[in-house]
Amino acid sequence: MNSGEVPRLAIIGAGGIGSNLAELLIPALIRLQVAIQLTFMDDDKVEGKNVGHQRYFEQDIGKKKVDALVSRFSERCGYIESSKERNDSITPLDKRELDMNERKKLKHYFDLIAYTRLDDVVREDSFRNLLMSKISLSARAENLRTSKQLEEFDMIIVCVDRPEPRRLVHESGKQWIDLRCTGDGWLVLTSDSNPALVTKMTPDHEPKSCQIEGALECGNLEFGFVVAAAFGAQWVIQALRGQQPPVQSMGSLTYGAFNFPVVGEVSA
Repeated sequence: MNSGEVPRLAIIGAGGIGSNLAELLIPALIRLQVAIQLTFMDDDKVEGKNVGHQRYFEQDIGKKKVDALVSRFSERCGYIESSKERNDSITPLDKRELDMNERKKLKHYFDLIAYTRLDDVVREDSFRNLLMSKISLSARAENLRTSKQLEEFDMIIVCVDRPEPRRLVHESGKQWIDLRCTGDGWLVLTSDSNPALVTKMTPDHEPKSCQIEGALECGNLEFGFVVAAAFGAQWVIQALRGQQPPVQSMGSLTYGAFNFPVVGEVSA
């Protein structure tokens, strides 16, 4: 990516990790006024069993997950996009009247991120952040099957439950982070990890849910997916700043950090 170009980020997978990552990352990008093109890629539909630990609601059931996410966040960013051309002449919030449509969109945004109600005092700098955001969102209701699907992106987050798309991302030559979870545990690898370790930690296996099989039916829900999502958000923000992002991590909320297996370096 050349200096001055808007970075293009793909989030592959919109389940427990991907949907919670969106809820962490997009408000942060708005707050920091970061210009970015963000694409969600996943072909799954929202099911009733997803509601609760994935960031979907009853009204999303039956929709494509990526469409539900982009629709929700576009209501926030759509207002921003339509307003950013008048950044230089923003009138302070307490000195101008908002029409009803503007009030509804701002209230929706602040309610969703639990910041404040529109009827309360809203700081002018927060209003400016909304108006000045340069986030472009898109949805691709497709699964990652070929390397060609990744060519246009500069940064890739993969958070799926299958090894095949993970390997496509690992071999893409892009800057990437691989987020995984099971129960209260998480595993994070990146393009800065030892390639031999990445290979060892990506064996063939059947697809797995982020919740242990039978856990929800027994009244148990665990939150390893939230930790994985937080690593993803931290990785994006620090990478965009040109600072050191997370490299790798593995652990459990109950038992703490785990050590990775020792592997040799890959021969050139």
